[in-house]
Amino acid sequence: MRSEPPEECGGPARPRPAFQQIDDTPPPLFAPKPRARRRGPETSRQAAERIKGYSAEQAAAVFRCIAEAGAQGRTADEIGELLELRPQSCSARCNELVRLGVVRDSGERRPTSSGRSARVLVAATFPVEPAEHGGPR
Repeated sequence: MRSEPPEECGGPARPRPAFQQIDDTPPPLFAPKPRARRRGPETSRQAAERIKGYSAEQAAAVFRCIAEAGAQGRTADEIGELLELRPQSCSARCNELVRLGVVRDSGERRPTSSGRSARVLVAATFPVEPAEHGGPR
């Protein structure tokens, strides 16, 4: 796994996004929030605690990837390929960003590498063009 995102997603060759802090710590929006099921086993809580800083870095990289795609957006599958993230990790980070309100479903769907239909996510600041089927639902 890469430690820096590829150039397509704000890697070292591009200037820093405005929301990234100088010392490379994730911005407060992506502050570590370990999540484990409330009644889950102790091992789940330990695993969540272990990845809390790393998941914040992943969330920031996923957000950059989506934001840099502009109104075209990206699917979790596309983001996972670009950032070399496991599908489970990428999907979890995308869902966290949607819950935070910084990313939203554009209403469009694109096929994944396995041929399934996937939602296209856009940064919440980009307008969504009405799709042929009548726009977001």
